[in-house]
Amino acid sequence: MKAKKIMKVDQAKGKKPLFVQLILENIWSLYDAVLKKDREKIDKIVTSLGLKIGAREARHSDPKVQINAICSQWLPISHAVLAMVCQKLPSPLDMTAERVERLMCTGSQTFDSLLPETQALKAAFMKCGSEDTAPVIIFVSKMFAVDAKALPQNKPRNYGCSLLAGPSARALALPIRVPSILRWDLE
Repeated sequence: MKAKKIMKVDQAKGKKPLFVQLILENIWSLYDAVLKKDREKIDKIVTSLGLKIGAREARHSDPKVQINAICSQWLPISHAVLAMVCQKLPSPLDMTAERVERLMCTGSQTFDSLLPETQALKAAFMKCGSEDTAPVIIFVSKMFAVDAKALPQNKPRNYGCSLLAGPSARALALPIRVPSILRWDLE
């Protein structure tokens, strides 16, 4: 990294992965400086990142407050996640009619078995209109932690949920598909 170039290097040679060098080591050094109350190193990190930490947070005796003050300005997670979602997720306008029908149905229910009012929402779903007369359609997904031992192993998982890998516990996402029209009359 001294030449400021990214090169492929065999990790068997004892080199650290690029993520560790560029990201994790910086976070570790911040935590180390705050936990050891090294004022000079903290000030150096804050000035090199161009952050403005309030005097109250800088003098606080709780290291969590100092780390939170620095990290919330340095790595604002909410803005980063929202920006990444906007960049990486496909546009809802690109959704196929078959996918819309699957989202609107639950379990073994077919699109043809839905109420006519619900079937009429398909066109609005695909149009993604923002007019005042357009219905507001909401898709709710609930996530909760489940111990990995409680999950069925070696069974087909076609029950409409997603599993996110984790070390000992997994997150289970169950989509709750209730397409409906929402209206708020504030008059």
